[in-house]
Amino acid sequence: MRILVISDSHGNGRKLFNVIEAHSDIDTIFFLGDGIREFEDVYDAYPEKKLYSVRGNCDFISNRPSTDLCNFGKGLILYTHGDAYNVKSGLGNLIIAAKERRAGIALFGHTHQRCAEIHNGVCLFNPGSLGSDGSYGIIEILDDKINMSHYVM
Repeated sequence: MRILVISDSHGNGRKLFNVIEAHSDIDTIFFLGDGIREFEDVYDAYPEKKLYSVRGNCDFISNRPSTDLCNFGKGLILYTHGDAYNVKSGLGNLIIAAKERRAGIALFGHTHQRCAEIHNGVCLFNPGSLGSDGSYGIIEILDDKINMSHYVM
């Protein structure tokens, strides 16, 4: 199973659609905020895909949650923009939130810095900022193995 993870497009809808088209074989996409208006267009353009999104601190007019949880395969994924967990000051709060919810993967944005680490049994993944440096990520889940990769558009 492959998952496309995008965050912080900050108004660059063209890059957003270019990344999705470049990985058209992937049917599950997580958008982690700060560009939710552009991502709303993705819902209209790709009704066949499984789309998950949260609002970011720059998404002022959105009724999307800032954090959500979903079942995925044998586990849970916590996904958030990250500002609610103060990820710019460290990942401790996010790790605690993931552990409390029994999530094995925590996806976050906000910092614009790529991250693919495992702490306390939680896979932490930040795809970076699509809007500022064109970065995004792909997670592959094969049986009990998780591969986390970053790319630049």
